[in-house]
Amino acid sequence: MSPSFFLDRSLGDFRVPQGLRDAGWTVVTMRERYGVSSAQSLADVDWIADAAQRGEIMLTADRMIAKRPREARVVADARARVVALKDGRRTAQQQLDLFLSSSNRLMALETRQGPFVISLSARGLTPLELRGDA
Repeated sequence: MSPSFFLDRSLGDFRVPQGLRDAGWTVVTMRERYGVSSAQSLADVDWIADAAQRGEIMLTADRMIAKRPREARVVADARARVVALKDGRRTAQQQLDLFLSSSNRLMALETRQGPFVISLSARGLTPLELRGDA
């Protein structure tokens, strides 16, 4: 069985999610789950806890989740599994291409227990330290 992925607002609502779906991935976006207005205002701590409770692997362009104390604590407490792009300034197509070229490594995270935030780059996956005690 393949994992389910939750995409935060930093990855957009169209190109990246649709491209992943076209490749056979199971994904849900913030907009789909929470609606347009709620998705824009929802605090990171809320969607992280919710997606973790649902067993989803979170994809984001926001690596700071590992460094901001509130978000890092929620990742740890909820045993969340988060993959953050190392370079969040990529275009949607570049983001999609990186996720697809890393497909095997990302799918393998289904069996890995959280909590973790992993940085994804063309070179691979790099674990990030959670800074929830700062």
